[in-house]
This record gives sequence, C-alpha cells and structure tokens, in this order.
Amino acid sequence: LDKKQSKQFHNLLLTLMADQEFKMKVSVAYSKSYSTLCELFGEGFGINGHTVFSLSVQFLNREQYVSEISHKHSFLTNATMSLSNMLMEPGSNHMLINVRSKLLSRRRYNPIISDFKIVFIIPEMTRFFITTSSKRLLKLLHNIQFMHAQVRSTTVHLGYEDKEWTNAFNLCLSFSSIFDHLVGWFSLESSATRVYSNHVCDVEMLDDLGSADTSIVAKQSSNEVGNSLMSVEDILKATYASTVHWQVDYLRQHSVEQRVPSLSLRNPPIAYKLPSTLVALSFHLPLHRCLATMIQEALKYPHHIDTIASFLKELTDPQQLSSLIDFPLSAMLFSVQVKIGMWRRNGTSMMDQLLNYADVPFCRVYRDLDQLLIQFALLQYP
Repeated sequence: LDKKQSKQFHNLLLTLMADQEFKMKVSVAYSKSYSTLCELFGEGFGINGHTVFSLSVQFLNREQYVSEISHKHSFLTNATMSLSNMLMEPGSNHMLINVRSKLLSRRRYNPIISDFKIVFIIPEMTRFFITTSSKRLLKLLHNIQFMHAQVRSTTVHLGYEDKEWTNAFNLCLSFSSIFDHLVGWFSLESSATRVYSNHVCDVEMLDDLGSADTSIVAKQSSNEVGNSLMSVEDILKATYASTVHWQVDYLRQHSVEQRVPSLSLRNPPIAYKLPSTLVALSFHLPLHRCLATMIQEALKYPHHIDTIASFLKELTDPQQLSSLIDFPLSAMLFSVQVKIGMWRRNGTSMMDQLLNYADVPFCRVYRDLDQLLIQFALLQYP
C-alpha cells in the first residue's frame, strides 16, 4: 500500500478496535503471523512507525488479550524465538549477526523489544514469560555476550573509525530496558514462592520444537496437569547457571591455563584460565547485567530475604566466583584504561564509549550493575 492508503487503513483499524470482539480477533491474528512479520521486517520490508507493529499497543497492554494469545497461541514464546532468529546468523543458533549489519544499525529489532516492554507492564504475564521463555531468552543473551570486543592498538593510530560500536551499545541498551520491566513482578509477595498454574506450557517440549510453530504444543500442554510459575529464587539460579555456563565456554575457547592470581586480587594464586579479556575487551555483558538487575531488585524487598540467603548458598565454587567477578571487573578496567589515555590510538570513539559506560544516564545499566555484581559476589568469595 502507498502511504495514503496505509494511513487510511491504519485509521480504519483503530476505529474498529473499539469493538472488543474485533480487537480479540486482531490480537490472535497478530500472534499467529508474528514470526512472519518479524522475519519480513528484519529483511527490510516496512518502515518504522508505519507497520502493523504500531497497532500492538491497542491490545498488548490488556491482560485479557495477552493472556489469550500467550496461553493458547504461544505469543511470548514466538516473540522470543522471532527476536533470536532475527539477531542470529542464518542457519546458526549461536552466532550473532555481523555487528555492522543494517539490521542492527537501523534497529529493526525495536518493534519486538517494544512489544515485550508493553506486555511486561502486566506482572502476571511477566512471570508467565519468565517461566515459559526465560531459557530461550538466556540463550540469546549468552550468544550476544562480549559482542564488539576490541583490541588496543599499541603501534600506530587507526586510519579509520567506524560506528559499529553504536550498534552494540544500542542493542545492549535495548535489552537493558527489557531487564527493568522483567523484574517488576518481584514486588509481589507471592513472587518468593512457586505458584501453581494450569496455563504453563511444557518448556522442554517447546525448546525441542526449535523455530517450529508452538501453538499445538501450547494447546496440548494447557490441557494437561499444569506446572508452577517460577519464583524469584528459581530465575536467579537459572540466570546464574547460564552466566556460569557462558564463562566456562568463553574461557575454554579463548584462554590458556596458567597459575595466576584472579583479577579480583585474591590470594593465593590458583590454577586459573587466563581470559583473553586481558587482550580483547568489551563493555557488553548482558547476561551478567541481567543477573545484577535481578539481584538489585530482589534486595529491595523484605519478602526476598530468604530468597537472597538461599541464592548465596549457590555461590560456592571459587573459580566460578572468580569469573563472576573478573568479567565485570574487566569492563571497569577497560573504562579506566580509556580514561587515562591507553586507548588513544584507537580513536576518539573510545571516549564516546566511555561516556556511555561510565556517565549518566547509561551508567545505571552498565558500570553501576558491574559494581553491584562484584560486591555481591565478594560476599561469598572464600
């Protein structure tokens, strides 16, 4: 449709949305076609602000519609898979697309992020998402960890400065905005314990399907004996386990084993894999910051005192704790090196990255969360 026809059609749909039955049918159709819409939009079809995505706010902020399309049509699971498929290299479920890609530079992922933020206004649906789709979200965060790692130039000045660093920051900031909404349900006293629900889909069955349509499985599992919605302690442990898994994978692939002290300056020295973060550094650790955001939110509420105490008991492995400290600490080390001029040969963009990491307003979701995670881990460090 041309711009005039598109605007007229959009206005017609907005007028018809006053009818509740019509709005429900639109929400179901939106859910069923979501994967295709996201795939086409990621390929460049459609203009931001002039697509069907702009209509989603009409029903995604209402629990009755979100509940219907999530429980019966697996909207939240489809949305998570669509975001993952959009950001991963075609044919790969573990490799992020090139940070220079037009999809990232033009932020074609924004409509999906926006849909999540609208849905997560509803605490009950956020908890449902955590229970049914957190595994897939954590896998996606695992895949974009340490993106845009940079190596310091020690001989000559770089001849050309590209702007790909902005793509990495924009993507991670978008995920950080999701984290803020993702922990909203922590304020509920019921979040401290598991809650029975007959709408929870079998997560393992959904994961086995990969990118296939999950509506049939969702319908079958909702008719079976329901599962429990996850508690705050459950998601803390799951996020920590995913973070540890990434750390082990990264150190295995990018390091050699030496007998060195931890970056956290703990003694005595231990047999430790020296990470290449000492050479290549990155400001982007979304898994660690997701965990830090959850810890920060849980610490606000007295009904999570036992939750935090129980979670601390999980932090028992010294090497895992060292890594949990070292990676956020490497980002802080990176910022200090830039500040004192050690990265001057890499160009003026390094100072721009430092401002995003360490200064307001974005320090709240970068440096501050790194500090919090280090402090929290040190509570259990032997």
